[in-house]
Amino acid sequence: MKYKTLTACAMATMFLPALSVAKPDGFYAGIHAGGIDSTPSASGPGINLGYQGTSGWGVHGEYTNDNIGGFGGVFATYRTAGTVYLLFKGGAVGGRYASGLGGGVGLGVNLGDSLNLETDANSYGGENTGNLRLSYSF
Repeated sequence: MKYKTLTACAMATMFLPALSVAKPDGFYAGIHAGGIDSTPSASGPGINLGYQGTSGWGVHGEYTNDNIGGFGGVFATYRTAGTVYLLFKGGAVGGRYASGLGGGVGLGVNLGDSLNLETDANSYGGENTGNLRLSYSF
């Protein structure tokens, strides 16, 4: 999973010359489907909230209500410029199987003035998680 994400991110850099805002600055909220590669494996729907600054830096929070009790975290984020963009995040996460510090990398696409679709892969305390996220900026 790690190598697929890194390959997708490397391919996305070909699209970076189309410089536009990755995610409009300001607050955003959305929904996601996420999972954690633990024993037992867990997945479920979730919510995400955040703030994106004009410099690419932001703050992101998410919670996934999975089939074993849920997990969530708060992260510092950086999104590159472009219609298709890279997402880097690091922060703290807590849940039944994943807790502590960790980080991740992802790929996003701007679907319009306020709508974004992102996918990311993360690692926290030896566990791997992934999300597919749809966010609306306001």
